[in-house]
Amino acid sequence: MREQLRTAHARGRADVFVADTGDLDAIRSVAAELAQRHDHVDALVHAAGALDAA
Repeated sequence: MREQLRTAHARGRADVFVADTGDLDAIRSVAAELAQRHDHVDALVHAAGALDAA
């Protein structure tokens, strides 16, 4: 997904964070990392089940 966003918006920036949404500690960890890296978020995509398990 990141590469698709970068291709479509070559001058933009896309970061990917992965967390188990069933694990509140994992969500908090990703939120803390996101807050440390960025002062705001323009878009947030929740793509549950989008990762190929293979």
